[in-house]
Amino acid sequence: MSPNRDLGRSRGGGSLPRLPSMNNRLVRRAVRLPSRPFDFLGNISFSIYMFHEVAIQLTFAVLGKQVSNPLLYATSLSQTIAIASAAYLWFERPFLRLKTQFAVVRSTPALETAPAMAA
Repeated sequence: MSPNRDLGRSRGGGSLPRLPSMNNRLVRRAVRLPSRPFDFLGNISFSIYMFHEVAIQLTFAVLGKQVSNPLLYATSLSQTIAIASAAYLWFERPFLRLKTQFAVVRSTPALETAPAMAA
């Protein structure tokens, strides 16, 4: 038996049945978490990725390397969210707004009219 079968996974890589259309409105509603804090964490997720190591190193610099794990995790997580929020609000979001001003809008070609016939 293959390792994938032992974990309850099909050969396709997932154990969920395949839905006819993943753009289905019902599926999108079921997956979306209707919460402003989760929406904000989703918006700052790239900044969290970029700054989590900075926050961990800052925590070690302030508290020392002998700090307990729960304190380390709580402090570095709160610092990561604070730094990522600032980076998103003051740096990333203004550039995202500028992006919409310079977006290329592709237009359809104009309909060609037949040349006017000389009477």
